[in-house]
Amino acid sequence: MHYFRIHPDLWEDRLLKLKACGLNTVETYVPWNLHEPKQGVFEFSGFADIQSYIELAGKLGLNVIVRPGPYICSEWDWGGLPSWLMTIPDMRIRCDNEPFLNAVERFFAELLGRLKSLQSTHGGPIIAMQIENEYGSYGSDKVYLAKLRSLLTGNGIDVPLFTSDGATQTYLDGGTLDGTWATVNFGTDPDASLDELEKYQPGLPLMCTEFWSGQGMRWGVSHRLRDPKAVAQCLERILARGAGVNLYMFHGGTTFGFMNGGLLLPDGSFSPFITSYDTDAVLNEAGDPTEKYFEFRKLFAKYNPDFDTGLAVPPASAKKAYGEIRLTHAAELIANLGHICDHPVHSPNTDCMEDMGQSYGFVLYRSHMRGPRKTVKLTILRPHDSAYVFINGVFTKKFTRNESDFTLHSELLLADNTIDILVENMGRVNFGHHMQAEKKGITQGLIVNDTHYHHGWEIYPLEMKDMSRLGYKPLDTMPRTPAFLKGELIIEDAPQDTFLKVQHGTKGVCWINGFNLGRYWNALGPQFTLYVPAPLLRKGANTVEVFEIENISDTSVRFTCKPEV
Repeated sequence: MHYFRIHPDLWEDRLLKLKACGLNTVETYVPWNLHEPKQGVFEFSGFADIQSYIELAGKLGLNVIVRPGPYICSEWDWGGLPSWLMTIPDMRIRCDNEPFLNAVERFFAELLGRLKSLQSTHGGPIIAMQIENEYGSYGSDKVYLAKLRSLLTGNGIDVPLFTSDGATQTYLDGGTLDGTWATVNFGTDPDASLDELEKYQPGLPLMCTEFWSGQGMRWGVSHRLRDPKAVAQCLERILARGAGVNLYMFHGGTTFGFMNGGLLLPDGSFSPFITSYDTDAVLNEAGDPTEKYFEFRKLFAKYNPDFDTGLAVPPASAKKAYGEIRLTHAAELIANLGHICDHPVHSPNTDCMEDMGQSYGFVLYRSHMRGPRKTVKLTILRPHDSAYVFINGVFTKKFTRNESDFTLHSELLLADNTIDILVENMGRVNFGHHMQAEKKGITQGLIVNDTHYHHGWEIYPLEMKDMSRLGYKPLDTMPRTPAFLKGELIIEDAPQDTFLKVQHGTKGVCWINGFNLGRYWNALGPQFTLYVPAPLLRKGANTVEVFEIENISDTSVRFTCKPEV
């Protein structure tokens, strides 16, 4: 259960539900890119306040297992690695590389300095820490793993350390480390997986660090649910072996903002994860117990002798369908570039996001071409991930990373023609050996008539952290997209959980009171609503903002009491 995917005001509710299910320990990853968003700038407040989360778990009588990475996977952007690593010379991630390990060392010093007093060896709730994460699915550098172990112990970590990998010899050969306890991850066939682990390290306790009760969802891929009773039967086979087990996920929560990751599939296509991290978990995205919860609770009553079955299960949160509201003001993106980007970058080339110090969001490339010309052929080289081309302010063509041809032919009508290319970062690859280079933007350039690179760009990094200066105007006609739209939700009583649906939109991002809820992509699904936890709302007026990239046919949005995922 990840602190960074749950509103801090709701941590206690989720932890109490975990305890009432019969579990005695909560596990969490630690995303490096959340805690060090800029090199040398550390964040440990709000959603990133891991200390308070661990202290609260201990106060509630729970143990804690911490998985500090530096890589976490977790369907999270670049597996938790900060994008600024890509700008460091000679950088090679997740191996015995001096620039990488120097950066890890600085992060671990900051993180572990806050956690070492919370270990069980010092009277705190932390009982174990993990070295790296599923490393056998990426590499086999034992020197690297040993140096990570030394960084942990050198920063005062003295609780048991462990590794976790897939339950086959190949994964275990790559990801384990002599002298360190090995554990395995799986979702089915527990006996075969535990047998493989037992064969690999006979005589040591068996542990499934990730028992996958469901899976993360990707845009355009239907949501596959696992039968609760079948999953419970699988879980019982683990418990009957006397093995430890961590449920992945007990509660998934939400990947708010732009923090989702993605997969590079065997056919080379890129497939990003959705905003919801429900994962068919034991608690759903809003923290409500599911059928799995009560099936699993019966098992823990049977196999956990310390489980107080008299503990009441906290109720599901109150939900409210606030109904339909109208977005009454709009601000077209291209007309507002100067309001959301103070300092455009001037470069001969189409610099990537990372090279401009940008991690997430969008980037707009602007240049000029002489005309008039009857036709010109433009080829974008390797756009990551979606590119929208505008010529003299008129939308011309869209490209996605998965296409094989990024060429358009267009007439240039004016003597001085403005070329705008908006590129969306849809999340970086978070798993496998494809992770090494995941820069975003136009990664190689623009070719004109198969002849030469086009040079001379004005580049607008758009992380969209502050929209307070947007030039919103009252809506009298539908705006030209991409555009921001704004309205108000009036709440008369205490706020309750709700779900936002941009039912007339195609693809975009939503904010509530300035908080980035995440992406919607109605053209693909399977997610059609965004979870709005009650603590993000307030009594009275609430500002709702929508950035629609492609097309919106009506300015109404709807708040419902049920998710559509």
